Amino acid sequence: MQYVFYTDFPPIQNGGNASHSIAWSWCQAMREHTDLVLTRRFHRNIDTQEIQRTLGIPIIFIPDLARFGLRRFSESFRYLSDAVLLGVWLLFHSRTVRKSGGRIFFFNSNHFSSLVNARLIQWLTRMQVDIYLVDDLEASALLNKRYWRARITRFVERRMLRHFDRIYVISQGYVEHLKAKYGVKAQWLPLVIRTAKPVTFTAPPVPGEVRFIGFSGSINELYREALLELNATVQNLNKTAAIRYKIAVCVPQASPDLEKIFPDPSIVEIFAGLPNDKLVERLAANYANFLPYSFAPALEIMVSTAFSCKTSEYFAAGRPILVYGPPYASLPRHFIENDLPLVCTDRGNLERLIRDVERFDSPALIASYSDLVESFHSPTALRRRLVYDNPGVPVAATTSPL
Repeated sequence: MQYVFYTDFPPIQNGGNASHSIAWSWCQAMREHTDLVLTRRFHRNIDTQEIQRTLGIPIIFIPDLARFGLRRFSESFRYLSDAVLLGVWLLFHSRTVRKSGGRIFFFNSNHFSSLVNARLIQWLTRMQVDIYLVDDLEASALLNKRYWRARITRFVERRMLRHFDRIYVISQGYVEHLKAKYGVKAQWLPLVIRTAKPVTFTAPPVPGEVRFIGFSGSINELYREALLELNATVQNLNKTAAIRYKIAVCVPQASPDLEKIFPDPSIVEIFAGLPNDKLVERLAANYANFLPYSFAPALEIMVSTAFSCKTSEYFAAGRPILVYGPPYASLPRHFIENDLPLVCTDRGNLERLIRDVERFDSPALIASYSDLVESFHSPTALRRRLVYDNPGVPVAATTSPL
């Protein structure tokens, strides 16, 4: 099976956001089965020539309005304008797309216009289109307080999802969510993890050294509550335990929010903008690394359908992972279903979770992480699902009319 890969976010190896990284990892895993990548520049600071040099697959950048920076003026106007440009481009180049693969694998953005783009490609190329959803589009709009966009998203999803040949989603919770919401049958396609090094054991800090609890990622509502609790827990541990703990926070860039969450600079160290290899080194130096999701009921859809990209660096670090969140969240659920320890689904028990690290910190634990990656998240696992097993359920098969 040969694919044309379309991604609303250009594939970027280092830097960019999670969607850029997912697109890059997909390209590397599926390189031998992908004849063409279609994308757009998306942001005027993105170096398209660097992507072309490093990707290893022929790539076409479809014209968009990135150079004008219109997302600050109106994000929806910018996305929909880009959809128009995509439609015009396809009128002249659809034959090129058809010659380049058997079907299209479409990686969506978190905006409803990506479904419009997918439908345009399907209509104008007359090819089979599989889509991959990694964010619940309506819940993402609500999280960002885009209420009108959320309403439009539901309207667009209801009318367009049924047209695609296959829907893949990033978590089992997302499969269940689409079935309950629209009666749509989807296929779980686990996130492909591109590790900088093999998942192997890294020795813990020597006795007497400060024990760092690490966190990597952006500071947003999905993690803020848990990070506040982590700060309070470390403060309490330093009062009651002979061992001293600190928090190592790795963020894309420093922000004023960090001081609000971690007001005591004596227990936190901030590492901003680390490249991937340095980030993994920092996580490997920690006693354990913190992988939380919010317990807030308002975020239930987001945490049950999403799946964090930071797992890539966490696994590569070779240190115990502290999974903390409600039982319906994708990360605790995935770890529990695969019999992995150091998972806490009860709010308020973070101190116990940290104290449990000493019991499980061993090469055997990290080997179990390696087995999980190989079974679900490796490039081999992705190819097995998309090429060799050739899974997928036609979306037209629904339990109720849309």
